[in-house]
Amino acid sequence: MPALPDPHTSRAVLLGTGTFERPELPDISAIRNNLSALAEALRSERVWGLPRDHCVVVPDPSTNIELLDPIVAAAQQATDTLILYYAGHGLVDSKHGDLHLTLTTTDTRRIYTAVPYSNVRDIVLDSRAARRIVILDCCYSGRALGTMADPATTVVNEASAEGTYILAAAAENKIALAPPGEPFTAFTGAFLDTLRTGIPGESEMLNLDAIYNQVLGRMRESSRPLPQKRDRNTAGRLSLVHNQAHPAVLDLHRAAHSFLQVDTGVAEVTRALLTELFAEDPAARRRAAEALARLDNREEAVLTALDSSIRDDLDHEVRRSARNAFLQLGDPAEFGMIRIPAGDFVMGTSDRGRAMLRAQLGLEGAWTYSESPERRVSLPSYFIDRTPVTNAEFDAFVRATGYRTVCEIEGSGHVKTRGGGQVTEVPGVDWAHPAGPGSTWRDLPDHPVTLLAWPDVAAYAAWAGKQLPTEAQWEKAARGTGGRLWPWGDTWREGVCNVSAFHAARLGGPGAPRTDWWQTFDQLRDAPLTTPVGSFPDGASPYGLLDCAGNVCERTSDWYDRYPDGWDSSEHYGRKYHVLRGGAFHHGPELARTAARDFAHPLFRTFHDGFRCVVNVPE
Repeated sequence: MPALPDPHTSRAVLLGTGTFERPELPDISAIRNNLSALAEALRSERVWGLPRDHCVVVPDPSTNIELLDPIVAAAQQATDTLILYYAGHGLVDSKHGDLHLTLTTTDTRRIYTAVPYSNVRDIVLDSRAARRIVILDCCYSGRALGTMADPATTVVNEASAEGTYILAAAAENKIALAPPGEPFTAFTGAFLDTLRTGIPGESEMLNLDAIYNQVLGRMRESSRPLPQKRDRNTAGRLSLVHNQAHPAVLDLHRAAHSFLQVDTGVAEVTRALLTELFAEDPAARRRAAEALARLDNREEAVLTALDSSIRDDLDHEVRRSARNAFLQLGDPAEFGMIRIPAGDFVMGTSDRGRAMLRAQLGLEGAWTYSESPERRVSLPSYFIDRTPVTNAEFDAFVRATGYRTVCEIEGSGHVKTRGGGQVTEVPGVDWAHPAGPGSTWRDLPDHPVTLLAWPDVAAYAAWAGKQLPTEAQWEKAARGTGGRLWPWGDTWREGVCNVSAFHAARLGGPGAPRTDWWQTFDQLRDAPLTTPVGSFPDGASPYGLLDCAGNVCERTSDWYDRYPDGWDSSEHYGRKYHVLRGGAFHHGPELARTAARDFAHPLFRTFHDGFRCVVNVPE
């Protein structure tokens, strides 16, 4: 039986341009879904098993360098198989008829602002790879979202490169590229479906011709644009992926988990669920994962099966269910989470707490009345992120879903600029460009993501299969059960968290007033003030949470309102603002307390607010 390409000596570069600065090039939101789903499939052991760092994803390149450099690197590294995928609008040079690939900055009136396909072809030709696969899911004219402008054969002829296999998603005029309501573009959706579900009656391994013929048939059946292909040097007979529809493939996958075939001491009901965890039906696999969690069987066989499902299952919901089961049965630290045990804790601030604050900080206590009365609150067990969600983690969500944040839609965010202490709305600022145009989150991958509104953080949590913490969940995880003022104890300590005094000492020297630097700080000029998550281990909570004091304020799911049996009043109470916890880099010790409450409007998106998530588990 032919072997698959060696994943360790193969490379894939997946490029897609789905957002554009020019209005004549409509955005194609499905392209981000294309990229993440295709990368997920190629990396899956069930499909091929390409190592993560051998499959490079480049969403929305804005320059020639951003598009071409990853192709050059992969072409130099690959010796077995090189895969190049591009999705986006395509343009044709009206003078020479040459194909060009669009960038986010492409201007259709200036063909030179797009990348000539000939540049890409030359790089592919120079590769040491024995086999080269080029997949083009692009249009020419860009006249409107979802149209292809020229005959399919033109794409193939233009794309031709000796020694490669070309799959071209060319189409007739006025045929949709990204059908409304569907997550993927038409061609890539059919291609992905073939990788995920396989082809009944074909061999255990699918070659390129079989994949092409299946995609062609599906596109023809649905009256969609018909793809074209060209192969040189028998590349079409190259086995590329495991055929998910072949009975032997599931048997081979199960055989890799010897606990399904040998007596491991696992109860019969558990053994049956382990088998069901690799069934063909995703719903059955999801139910099996949920049932395994309820059985509370923590044997290595169960954890190994769940880990395999988390890594290899192609269904997002199944992976989430397997992860939740692993959280309950295994070590939640493997997923960056901490288990908070069921039980009660002290919530809020008492007169004794106010007296301690007055003695240490010289602060009067009236402004803490929103935290009163102190009371004991009982919570079931739950899991909470050890650190706030980072830029890199939020980017994974955006790449997987094509999500656009409120800042990106509105074109502005709330940041501090020079002069005075107020935060103002500034154009061009968003989570991916935290210091305005020209800045990038990629310079701060491990910093907490900011400049998000409530709908943005809620969307991330839903995608991740998590929730925003309630006030009570956040406070218990940050202070423990005994009512600490700060995560580390009842005495304020300098240097164990990212708050205003940290920046005063850094910018003005030891003993510098903690508020002076804020008056001249400019986010567009002086960013960042955030620090990588987990930078202050000495500030950990009793449960091991980090960044509970300072760095960024953290959103919770609760509305800002009076506590039960509270006596104070505020115009801000009611279903108008969500509660923030933990304080941020520009706050003092008083707002870095575990019981301190702040608030923000659901659509307020600023550079000092972030979030972390929880997973609630059934009792």
